[in-house]
Amino acid sequence: MDEVTTAVADRLREVFRRCDVPPRGLAGAGPDTDLWDLGMDSFATIKVMVAIEEEFAIEFPDTMLTRETFRTLGSITAALETLLGAGDRV
Repeated sequence: MDEVTTAVADRLREVFRRCDVPPRGLAGAGPDTDLWDLGMDSFATIKVMVAIEEEFAIEFPDTMLTRETFRTLGSITAALETLLGAGDRV
């Protein structure tokens, strides 16, 4: 994992902590752990999505508003890196 990815992933974990989701927590969750297996649902996803948009000063385009985008920490990090220009605003 490069420095940009690590910085984004660390901030992302902090967003999840502040939102108090998923219900089973992120302890031990890797970048490919399915967050829905940890108790995420559509309401928690919306809560996290809004918090991510505020934290990173971005807006997810409609094409990224899919369960697949928000399935894992890795998929969310990849989406963020795309939206942030891979480090321009980390």
